[in-house]
Amino acid sequence: MSEAAYFDQNTLLAKCYAENSYESLREKILQEHDTYTKTIFRNGEVYGYTITLNQPLTSLYHFSCYVVKFVFSKIDTLHSQSQEEIMHKLCVSLKEHIAAQKGYYTMRVPAHIVDLIRAINHDFTNLMFCGGIVEETLLGNPILPEINQDIEILFPDQSFIAENKETLMSMALKSFRRYQGQYHISPVTDSDAAKIYSQWVENTLSKSDGPTVTVACYNHKIAGYCTISEDDVGVEATLACVNENTRGLGIYKRVICAMSQYAQAAGKIFVTSTQFDNYIVQRAWHSLGFTPFRSIYNMHLDNR
Repeated sequence: MSEAAYFDQNTLLAKCYAENSYESLREKILQEHDTYTKTIFRNGEVYGYTITLNQPLTSLYHFSCYVVKFVFSKIDTLHSQSQEEIMHKLCVSLKEHIAAQKGYYTMRVPAHIVDLIRAINHDFTNLMFCGGIVEETLLGNPILPEINQDIEILFPDQSFIAENKETLMSMALKSFRRYQGQYHISPVTDSDAAKIYSQWVENTLSKSDGPTVTVACYNHKIAGYCTISEDDVGVEATLACVNENTRGLGIYKRVICAMSQYAQAAGKIFVTSTQFDNYIVQRAWHSLGFTPFRSIYNMHLDNR
């Protein structure tokens, strides 16, 4: 039997995984139970979900797009009949909510909670499976890659970003045009899927609080970068691009290594994620010493 708390925030989950304790997360969930869209109480524990509007997608596609995330103060990753019954009640409530609120829904289903998956399979009949995400973290110091003296790593300020924004955005558009994520898989969102990721990059670069991107320069020219998301607990590498003319030089590894060192210097956990089938990126992570701690199934539901 394996019991743990679950909350769809990767830095918190990675911290719990690193500490091998989910008690602080459980207490947080219990304290914040009234902030969730739906909550079921059973034996002093919370089982629920949140539904939020995905504003960037809503603006891009001109119809309401929602994200469903699950939350459990204590959940067994192994099957039990009583636990599956709770999951059924939760799914029935979710199904009713979706039926009453028209829109396009993306459901983030944790791959390790078997009773939730069983209930979803039983209670929903019109879901689209749109791939999955694996998330990894670094529990110790990174295994340093071979140093290429022609590669320089920067945490640039806003003046650098403003001066080079056209180059950065051009790289993003080219990179994510070939990328195959959940929005490329869905026939509903496929037409503008590349724009979703490039807009996320642009929105991140426009922020002014703290570092927003790590940049690699090769022979004094921008060769790759990765955007940064940071909270009180951790640092996340979100979207990365490498110039196709400079691939094979270890640029991506150098960027990720620098970001992990930045997180460690701040006393924070470091996380990163990608699609299940992005094996090249995962191989780079493993060579640096990363380990997986969570995976998610992306289930889409069109109820416009």
